[in-house]
Amino acid sequence: MFSQKKTSKSIIKITDTHISYLTLVKNKFGFFIDNHEMIDLPEGIIVRGEILKADVFSNIIKKMKKHFSNTLVDVILPHDYFLCKDGILDTEDTSKDIKKRIKEYFKGLSKTEDWQRTHVCEFDAFSLGKHETVLFRCLPKDVQKSYVHVLKKSGLKIQSINSELLAYGHLFPDDQVSMIHLGEKRTRVIDFKKGMYTGHKTFALSYEQLHQDIMKNVSLEKDEAEKILNKYGVLRTHKDPQVYARLMRSLTPLLEFFKKRKNKKTMRTIVTFDNMPVLGLADHVSHATHTSVENLNLFALPKYLFQDILTLHKNDSYQYQSHIAQALEYFK
Repeated sequence: MFSQKKTSKSIIKITDTHISYLTLVKNKFGFFIDNHEMIDLPEGIIVRGEILKADVFSNIIKKMKKHFSNTLVDVILPHDYFLCKDGILDTEDTSKDIKKRIKEYFKGLSKTEDWQRTHVCEFDAFSLGKHETVLFRCLPKDVQKSYVHVLKKSGLKIQSINSELLAYGHLFPDDQVSMIHLGEKRTRVIDFKKGMYTGHKTFALSYEQLHQDIMKNVSLEKDEAEKILNKYGVLRTHKDPQVYARLMRSLTPLLEFFKKRKNKKTMRTIVTFDNMPVLGLADHVSHATHTSVENLNLFALPKYLFQDILTLHKNDSYQYQSHIAQALEYFK
């Protein structure tokens, strides 16, 4: 069915509670998802990013590795682990290798800015106006070394380590993009300028909060609350008006932020989800900003042709969006 000439990229995402992977393949017809899996991690293997049971964790990765077509992988970690810094490089001598120019930039930093010595930093370069700007994404050295060590022990080599949020940056070459990311424990509004991360703001809104909003008014177990949220989202069609009112109270800080925000007319706003999309969220933000707001669907991006997405059920695809975004960067 597929061309023999194909290239693959495997992405592993690791949190305190889950490890998941996805392999994206490209051939002459476009992209397709070759394999994917998500595994719950037993409690205590990883705590706040620190690997406490390296042998157990390594064995889990070894089992996943059997499905990879090569041993070179990218790793995605929670954004909280990263220190993000940006700097403007000297543009007088652009003939120098960018790594040499970055070394010179580090030499010129104040002694109080010792993050380049305490962290391992990867970087991306951006042309913003007349300046060449570099975004550094940095992990504490002990954290970076522990993940490199465990994956090496499992027979894998890390090509890059990225944040679950920064993985999306290259998808947005527009001037300004604001991405709303609804997660299990929090919501973040992440800003990108011509693909470069410029900052984020955190809100208490989360799947967990929305489930609690439903459970407080209706005597249900969490599984049933999840079904109600998946069916009705934050639409007015909720049968219990008290449930809808409570959900709207949880949304209010996010909506007020967008109502008061400057430059909202010139920013493109999109919504991403860690789990099932919450119906009506994009519409509420659109009403607050008086602009169009869309749910991000990576399979529908015009610059990428996905020939077969049935290997990943649509309802599950949102859990793997950061994997896919990171893999697409490899093929850019």
